[in-house]
Amino acid sequence: MKAYLENVLENAKVGVFPTLEELNQYFIDLPIKSTSKCAVYSKFKGQLKRVAPPDHLFLTTMYLPKDLRDFVKKINIEAKESVKMTEISSRVVKKLFNLHKSKNIEDKLIWLLFCSGRRLEELNKLVLVKDSKNSILFSGQLKTKDAQKEYSVFLLKSFKLFEKTLMEFRESDLDFESISRRANVIIKYICEDPTIHLHDLRRLYILKLYEKGDRSETFGNFCMKHLGHSSDSTSTWYSNFRIV
Repeated sequence: MKAYLENVLENAKVGVFPTLEELNQYFIDLPIKSTSKCAVYSKFKGQLKRVAPPDHLFLTTMYLPKDLRDFVKKINIEAKESVKMTEISSRVVKKLFNLHKSKNIEDKLIWLLFCSGRRLEELNKLVLVKDSKNSILFSGQLKTKDAQKEYSVFLLKSFKLFEKTLMEFRESDLDFESISRRANVIIKYICEDPTIHLHDLRRLYILKLYEKGDRSETFGNFCMKHLGHSSDSTSTWYSNFRIV
């Protein structure tokens, strides 16, 4: 089982790839449970991104086989039904909106994630391009077939303030991973909930953005459009969040 994937990784270093059909068939035929297949696939794709030439067409078109996509969709639906609603007080949200004023560099990172809805790695590599007074042009979306697609990302605060805070954050020139680890502890205290993680700021972001709009479309479709999800089933996890 390991030998085939190791061989694909070695060939990828020189830009040689199998066909998508061949690779997907390999995962379909693996004699392991679907849960394990998804885990192996995810790990392999991460390894492939590290060794393959950047922006190679194979990486941007790589996708899960249909039976695994259906399995993931089923798991997401079950997760939505089983995960309890997480409640964040409006007082905490107000505190989050003011973190850009803090001299603490971890607070600034939390504010940037909250106001942009980007993932940690996306924010770290973000090339700031203004789209409007309240939005940026963004490419580099993770977990998508078209990683180089550029689209407009609405900010919860002005572009001017976001740019200023991002510059202050980057001028610190500190280790990003260390700051992220500390911020992941701090966010639990701010939200007064030990189960909260930095990635939950993405959930808060999309909820606040949805509240600001006219709500003419379903929350799932709204998440797809603004978070870059490939299907509305991926957005089920985001609906179990509420501001009280």
